[in-house]
Order: sequence, then C-alpha cells, then structure tokens
Amino acid sequence: MRENFFVERRWIAPCMHTWIGLFSGFVRVFPPHSCCHNRNLNLFPLTRSLPPLPFLLPSFPPLLHRPPPGEYACFQIDAGAQVIQVFDSWAGHLSPADYDIFAAPYQRQVIEKIKAKHPTVPIIIYINKSGALLERMAQSGADMVSLDWTVTMEEGRRRLGSEMGVQGNLDPAILYAPKEVIKERAEQILREGKGFKHVMNLGHGIEATTPEENAKFFIDTVKAWRY
Repeated sequence: MRENFFVERRWIAPCMHTWIGLFSGFVRVFPPHSCCHNRNLNLFPLTRSLPPLPFLLPSFPPLLHRPPPGEYACFQIDAGAQVIQVFDSWAGHLSPADYDIFAAPYQRQVIEKIKAKHPTVPIIIYINKSGALLERMAQSGADMVSLDWTVTMEEGRRRLGSEMGVQGNLDPAILYAPKEVIKERAEQILREGKGFKHVMNLGHGIEATTPEENAKFFIDTVKAWRY
C-alpha cells in the first residue's frame, strides 16, 4: 500500500494505551464511552466524560498496574508504519500525582520498548485535556508531544521548550464553523508554531459528522500556508 502514496507522506500508526484499555490488554481503536472492554471486568458504568477513578484507584490497583503494550506497535513498524502515536486519552482525568503513579511509568515502558527495537522511528504522545501534564509528557521519552486545544500553541511551545516537537492543535469543533473562522484559527496556530518542530493537526480526533468540505478546506489551508 505504501507505494500508492506520495514520498512525503508518512504512515502514522496509533498505539492505544489508556488505563481503560488496560481492562482488555491492548486496544487498537479508541475505547468506547459506555463500558469497559472486557465483559468480565465491566464493574462500573462509565459516563461519556468521566471514568470511575474514585472507585478504581483505591479498589483495584493490580488491574491498573498491568503491563502495558508495546509489541503491537513494533509490529506496526515492521509492517510499514513510519511514525507511532501513543494515545493515553483518559490520562487527562488523572491528578498529577495519580498520573505519576498510574500512567507515566507505563507510557515510558511502551516508548522504551519501541525505541529499543526501532530507535529511529519518531514517537508522538497524546493525552486529551492534558494542559496540566505537558511537562510530564515531555519526560515520557517521546519525540513529540501532541497538544489538545485547551492550551495555545504558544503556551505549549513555551512550556515544552525548543527541543521538543509539538503536534496540533486546532479544536475539532472549529471545523463546523464558517471557512473564514477555520482559516483564521488554523493560521494562528501555524504562526505560533513557526521556527519549531511542529506537525499541524487537530487537537483531538475529527468528529464523524464534520462536513467533508470543511475538513478539506482545513487541509488545503495548511498546505497553502507559507511563513
């Protein structure tokens, strides 16, 4: 399949490691909102925005300290992926202290496992609602931190330092706005990313109902941008 793509394109493979995903071992797609993956471990109903951390953290520490995935990401690289993005989307619901216990060590394990076998493959780390965790994410061993839309590109750059690459971070909801708003917001991010290692992207996944013409307009705006 790679031969069908232009040379400058890169295969970016997702490696999902969330503490919700730990219930089923390794998840290859975004975990659903409504329940845990493993029916035998469907202990508590989940809301759409808040997992049951108050119950799980004190009651089930062995589940939350299961070994993280890593082999599948290496398999993806062997199959042609040129960049790996580690998703720990729900980690943004953790306090910094709990992040240091329940997320950061396993993010580092995943990244170290990938780097041990594929040291030159770039790794991006993403956490939704990660404004309080940026400096910690930079210590994960990843080559690039993907910002969500809750911080500006300028703030993210300042907090992460000039050596760390950044990805993002247009709010996906902006793609429902008029085209002039999409253009204005996208170009603002591009201006703030000037002079740094920056991959333009959304601040999270694109919504399924996003108008396709607006998504295309966003891409065309970025491709047309010149500093």
